[in-house]
Amino acid sequence: MATNGDRPRKLRVLCLHSFRTSARIFEQQLTRPGLLPALTDLVDLVFVDAPHPASGPIPRDVRPYWQGPYYEWFTAEAVGDRVEFDEAKLEASEKYLVRVLETQGPFDGVMGFSQGAVMGSALVALQRSGRRPELAELPPIRFAVLFAGMKSRHPDHVAAFEALGGKVPLPSLHVYGDKDALKNPHCVELADAFQGSTVLLHQRGHSIPALGGPQLSVMRAFIAEAGREGREGEAERGQGPRPRL
Repeated sequence: MATNGDRPRKLRVLCLHSFRTSARIFEQQLTRPGLLPALTDLVDLVFVDAPHPASGPIPRDVRPYWQGPYYEWFTAEAVGDRVEFDEAKLEASEKYLVRVLETQGPFDGVMGFSQGAVMGSALVALQRSGRRPELAELPPIRFAVLFAGMKSRHPDHVAAFEALGGKVPLPSLHVYGDKDALKNPHCVELADAFQGSTVLLHQRGHSIPALGGPQLSVMRAFIAEAGREGREGEAERGQGPRPRL
């Protein structure tokens, strides 16, 4: 990584917003609890809107507090014991993210909240497994920060995780709430799907919390260490890093 004197350049992180929100809303969700200002010396956060305008009702915890326009990465519905996706919409979102990586990258990390965490974790699984050649050819994403996420149930994404032995080989930080209905089993399951994952548990629900004191120190140390390990590992092996958290 290039340096400016003794100071390394900031890590570039691609930020993916939640269901029927937007890049602007995600930036505000990180700013209001103080996370964005607390990380600006370490990272450059690049926020992008999903390619699809919201196709249905805006969530009750979004519309009263955050002004639109609103966007979504995909839609899905439970049919019996299956989850059926709008395949065209999901495929378009994946192609869009490939273009973002090609035209705005390289990115050191990915950060996502809720549906954005689903997309971000699937993205790194697809890249590391080689199941999307167009992703595998791009510079590897070196770490993930995932707020209130869950594993995608799409068959292609499930196959990507399985191809990696159920463990994505890169450092990951998982932040979720003890009162979040997704915590068990979904957030826990996602954390378990990464090698050497780090978990920060807060006392709120499905939200991005203020992290102070020790928890903020853990997040900052994770980002700094993940970026450093990625650079050193790739220089030594000529390939993606193996986490040692």
